[in-house]
Amino acid sequence: MKNLIKLLFAGIVLAGLGTSAVAQSSANTTASVTATLLTNVGITKDVDVTFAQVASGTIPTMDAASATKTNTGGTAALGKFTVTATVGSIIKLTFAAVTLTHSGGVPSGQLTFNTTVAQTPTTADAFGVSPILTGGTYTVSDGIAGGTVAGTDYIFVGGTLNAFGGGAGANLPALGAGQLTGVYTGTLTMTATYN
Repeated sequence: MKNLIKLLFAGIVLAGLGTSAVAQSSANTTASVTATLLTNVGITKDVDVTFAQVASGTIPTMDAASATKTNTGGTAALGKFTVTATVGSIIKLTFAAVTLTHSGGVPSGQLTFNTTVAQTPTTADAFGVSPILTGGTYTVSDGIAGGTVAGTDYIFVGGTLNAFGGGAGANLPALGAGQLTGVYTGTLTMTATYN
């Protein structure tokens, strides 16, 4: 009988260990799930980029961060865009150089517009205060008194007008004397996205 009691006791102990091992084979915890809903990004063109009348042998330039103009016509104007997005969010701007084609569509009648961009949160500004390279970012200001959810910023566009296929920096070629006279046009695409 003693042996039977010892065996029963040993069996109960082993059964307890088995149960304990199963009870420790799983565990759980929790994690919070959050999301920040942003307003849709909006971008509108306010002003087209225009160099007005320019002369061959020059490199017409408009500085987006100062509105300084060199070798441009009297009615030259920086381009301007309005961007709206959630206040405090980060916006990435992308843009590229633009090929301008002669109104007659002649393949050799092309110019290159090397784009520069500057941003400002102030609607009264005539130029941007913070230069931005393509793929660069900035933080959306409230732009409207009272700290509303949607902020407003202004993007100014300038750059240089060069003979087609020009390099960069000091290697930019002037407009050639043999360049076709007439009107040249191209399309600038400015993209604003949340970063």
